[in-house]
Amino acid sequence: MSSPRRPSLRELLAAVAPQKLDEATRDPRRIAEVLHDGDGSEAPLLVRVFSAIGTWIGAAMIAMIFAAMEIYEVVPVALTLAIGLFAGAVLLSRRPQRSLAMTQLVWAMALGAHGLVAGAFSELDVSAATMALTWVLLNVATMFLVQVPSFALASAVCVVGFSTWLVAELDLPYYSLWVTLPFAAVATVAWIYETPIAARLGRSWSALAYGLPIGVVGPMTLVSVNTGDGDSLIAPGPAAPIATAAMLALIGWVLLRARSEQSEALESRAYALGVMAVLAVLAARHVPGLSLALLWLLLAHLRRSPELQTIAGIQLAGFLFFFYYQLETTLLLKSLWVVSTGAVLLLGAWLGRARSKKDGESEGATRRSRWLPALALVLLSVGLVAGATWQKERVLATGKTVLLPLAPVDPRSLMQGDYMSLRYALEQEIRAGTEAVPTDMDMGMDLFFSVELPDIPRHGHLVIRLDADGVGHYARLDDGSALAADELRLEYRLRQDWGGFLRIGGESFFFEEGTADLYEGARYGELVVADDGEAVLVGLRDEQREILGRRMH
Repeated sequence: MSSPRRPSLRELLAAVAPQKLDEATRDPRRIAEVLHDGDGSEAPLLVRVFSAIGTWIGAAMIAMIFAAMEIYEVVPVALTLAIGLFAGAVLLSRRPQRSLAMTQLVWAMALGAHGLVAGAFSELDVSAATMALTWVLLNVATMFLVQVPSFALASAVCVVGFSTWLVAELDLPYYSLWVTLPFAAVATVAWIYETPIAARLGRSWSALAYGLPIGVVGPMTLVSVNTGDGDSLIAPGPAAPIATAAMLALIGWVLLRARSEQSEALESRAYALGVMAVLAVLAARHVPGLSLALLWLLLAHLRRSPELQTIAGIQLAGFLFFFYYQLETTLLLKSLWVVSTGAVLLLGAWLGRARSKKDGESEGATRRSRWLPALALVLLSVGLVAGATWQKERVLATGKTVLLPLAPVDPRSLMQGDYMSLRYALEQEIRAGTEAVPTDMDMGMDLFFSVELPDIPRHGHLVIRLDADGVGHYARLDDGSALAADELRLEYRLRQDWGGFLRIGGESFFFEEGTADLYEGARYGELVVADDGEAVLVGLRDEQREILGRRMH
């Protein structure tokens, strides 16, 4: 019996043609899209990365040639070349089978055209308002003519950005920008419902439906945390009712669409109405950025869009960051917003799960097998907290009070509230080999980062010497020798960042919200040090070594 014939190289190469793959797979459309996709979004990540790198290296070299020749200074040549590049980008973007490299080339050509137009107009000394209007028109043209969804999306976002510039140059009230939100809402609704006008415009309408609301996301996020008065860039002014009404209408429309599309997952209309009510409350003037972020997450789920999900995640993170650092709002209110956001996300995830009777039966058995690990985790957490508390109480009961000179800065902890981050003068004394104590709080942090700490062990003990006022200064590294009557052993750990950061157990002083002024005059950290060198920060003192505010313990 003869062995099976091995395929020839020609036959193997023929097998990777899209037509052959179409015949050999159960899902030929997906395979063909991988090889010749309009955006290349289904191709492997490394293929996309290297294709983009190669294309943009070539584009950068061409741009360098243009810059060296100073083509933009010859306005007719620059504009002619820009028109040619833009026309080429439009034609290439309309090819039915566009490779990954071709897609990147479309990006490079279109951006090159934009740059040449901007350079030519700068040579003509046009006004800033004319330049802003030019950028708006360029991006509008790009959005509708260049058939690359990602580039059209970016252009839609840029339209909002350059419109902001135009409004500023024309001295118009900034709240006029909020009229874009109703248009964005209409575009999104038309896209979701696939109305005839959206179908005619195809991918261009998708760019509008995504890009315009995303362009509004930035101002919406900032207005969520703005408390200042006046006509600033983020002040909605008289347009606030229009913007809020448009957002509420859009939220309601998307939720109703979600209900109709996923009736199995959203088992009861009451659930959808509950989510809608929560989002409507969040859409108040103070937190519109949060509402938009949650709305984009829902849209991403409906359209199975990882890109939109990423945008929504960035928007949500940006809102939480800016909102938390808006110091005029109480931490209690911020905590409620964060908790409610988490609750909405969990509710949405639960509602988004398609549930069946079989799934419910298997889930009941699974849930019973999960409670033991959860209980063990709770007990472990309680044990760790109790152990840390006992250790601190031991130090406080047996230790000795020491004052250490410090230089604070004032950050805010995302999870813990207002606090003062402390850096001790011991670090500088170790660096300089001197006991000089820098107590000028206006000297900045450069002193503490200018010289790296000496080559000392990452973990060990320092010996500090107390003066007559109980202020501790660096004496030496502990070598195990006996201590003098005025000396104490202090445990430390060295973090290898910012040139070395000495941790002794008291680097953060937490205080009640709204009481920061009480601690502005802090010059010393008050610590209790046990015989084994472990230290606990208990309070802050001023230049006269008087206690400031409340002590921590």
